[in-house]
Amino acid sequence: AYGDKWSWDRAAVSGLAGGGINELAGGRFMDGFLFAAIPVASRALYNELVNYDTTWESGGDAVFKTETQMPVERANNVGTQGGMPQPKSWFHEGGYVSRFANRIPGINAVAGLHDTFQVNLDIYLGDFTRTVLNVPGMLPAAAITYSALVTNYAPVVNCQTVLERR
Repeated sequence: AYGDKWSWDRAAVSGLAGGGINELAGGRFMDGFLFAAIPVASRALYNELVNYDTTWESGGDAVFKTETQMPVERANNVGTQGGMPQPKSWFHEGGYVSRFANRIPGINAVAGLHDTFQVNLDIYLGDFTRTVLNVPGMLPAAAITYSALVTNYAPVVNCQTVLERR
């Protein structure tokens, strides 16, 4: 019914369905609810913040971006942004580390959310805050993104876990 729309009401419906299925399988309703709702809520949050859907796929080539430009869908967003891609640099988008890390499934999606956090920090709280929260911001970006990426697998894993306990 929702198609490719990830929303908060879809998270609630998924949670109710997951909870019900989990209870029917002999597990606890709340476990199934959380296992189903959290990934869908994470995906809704990701889509709302980044303005495109998360993916396991690597990004393409890095593209020119200013320091306050949001991530570019399907481009390599891994690394320090701002200016032209620098293939011979270590940490800039398109550099050595960027190209290597971009091959890890889901990392480019994490970079997209992290860039969104960083750009908003710069715009609303200034460059100093952006710099201080750069590395710590990777943890919530990874948690939200990878949670969103398992939307199709979480209920199956939860149900299988319950069945194995029986």
